[in-house]
Amino acid sequence: IWSIKEVNSVGLGSCLVSDWQMLTLEAVPKTMGVYVNARGVILASQSPRRREILEKLGLQFKVQPSSFDETLDKPSRSAEQYVMDTSLGKALQIFGDAPEFEGIVLSADTVIVRDGEILEKPSSEGHAAAMLRRLSGRAHEVYSGVTLIGRKSGCASTYQDCFSVKTEVTFAELSEDVINAYVKTGEPMDKA
Repeated sequence: IWSIKEVNSVGLGSCLVSDWQMLTLEAVPKTMGVYVNARGVILASQSPRRREILEKLGLQFKVQPSSFDETLDKPSRSAEQYVMDTSLGKALQIFGDAPEFEGIVLSADTVIVRDGEILEKPSSEGHAAAMLRRLSGRAHEVYSGVTLIGRKSGCASTYQDCFSVKTEVTFAELSEDVINAYVKTGEPMDKA
């Protein structure tokens, strides 16, 4: 029901770019390999899709959702800056709560932008249906921000990388029946 095109990325690299594209080990910055291979990963997310990506890579990781308050001021930020700032806030919260952790914290944030407005996860089934109607038959942008923060064993210094990727998505025209059936699956309730 949609077509996808990666448009651009901002930051130092391009890995976990969106829920529709696969993260590969080659996409993780080479300097992060020391952290991943030696110590492990904390995934600061409840997203089943992000968990699935890391599982497909064969990485051992711990899921520890961040309690970062995702209410940053949207009007004062571009969508790129918003997802990077939110992703960074999530990672810093988890990293700061684990001063002895030696490895990396991986966090991400994704939003949809339609007509210049940042849209996040729907808050109800009615909200999800309204969002799908708004996106039906039209193009929109998906922005994903990713942060990696790492610390090596016995080392006080940390590694930090934060970047974003913009993906253009075009939905086919969705009938009311398709929208209602999709909303009833619960799928749109946990993702932007």
